[in-house]
Amino acid sequence: MNIVPLSPAIGARIDGVNLCEAIDDATRAQLRHALLAHHVLFFENQPVTPEQHRALALGFGPLHIHPIYPQAPGVPEIVVLDNHAD
Repeated sequence: MNIVPLSPAIGARIDGVNLCEAIDDATRAQLRHALLAHHVLFFENQPVTPEQHRALALGFGPLHIHPIYPQAPGVPEIVVLDNHAD
């Protein structure tokens, strides 16, 4: 795994992790540490399904269902934020 800080204050890009596969405990611990250090993690080119996203997120703690933001179909714990004009 490679952690690339994106700014001095916030954000890091994570390379070398396939989020489409199950994450082992050591990798999850590294990701948790990176999240605490950088506050926001970016994973490029990861075609994860909402179900895979939920499984990954559950490794960080209990999930919340937001009452207003749009949800992924069938996976209410995942909020859909999209900047594509449709």
